[in-house]
Amino acid sequence: IKLLFSSRSQKSYRIPVASMDPTKRRAVMLFGDSITQQSFGDCGWGAGLYNWFHRAADVFNRGFSGYNTRWGRLVLPKLLESAPRPLACVTIFFGANDCATGGQKVPLEEYEINLKSMIQMVKAGAPDVIIIAITPPPVDDERQGPVRTIEAVTPYANVVRGLPVDAVVDLWGSIEPTTDLHDGLHLGPEGNRKVLSLVQAAMRQCKLDPADGPDGIPQMPMHFPHWSELSGKTAEEAASILSGWGWP
Repeated sequence: IKLLFSSRSQKSYRIPVASMDPTKRRAVMLFGDSITQQSFGDCGWGAGLYNWFHRAADVFNRGFSGYNTRWGRLVLPKLLESAPRPLACVTIFFGANDCATGGQKVPLEEYEINLKSMIQMVKAGAPDVIIIAITPPPVDDERQGPVRTIEAVTPYANVVRGLPVDAVVDLWGSIEPTTDLHDGLHLGPEGNRKVLSLVQAAMRQCKLDPADGPDGIPQMPMHFPHWSELSGKTAEEAASILSGWGWP
């Protein structure tokens, strides 16, 4: 498992737990191509994140099958405009189509420009958001060639490794193309489990962790109070406790 982290000052972009308003449900946006679109399927890494955050944040899927960074860059402003707030994290996962032959292909130089432009859009729309970039996976030449090949996708993965983001999830060295990708490109059950584990590790490094800490207290506040705070209360007392909470 390999995680790369940018040299950017982490303090400027972290969301201190103490400053999180527990009355507001945070949101995590997954942005990418079909590997993101399919992430809410059976055993999907996106569905796993949703389950992991449960009442601490809403995880919503903005994956677009077949899209490259050229088209993603065009739709991102609309997605950010309509996204739930406050945004705690955005994952950016493109490259599988940019490196392909035919009408989806985006030249490497433009690919880098598009990704950096999208990063700036996210920062402008949500200055405190954590941004995690994910490399396109190594593909299986036998099943994907000649449209997609290891040789073609390698420089695109290298571009992602150098992006100015909070964390880079590097799938190379973890994803095995012949066994983890059900068609040589898209994630199978084991591939999804690996991506989920890698993204969770990156989020933990960025201090975005809904699990209980060593003291048993959740590291991210749960949205709406724990049931024990309402237990034994009258309807009026419960209404008073809940009155300060909003949705989202």
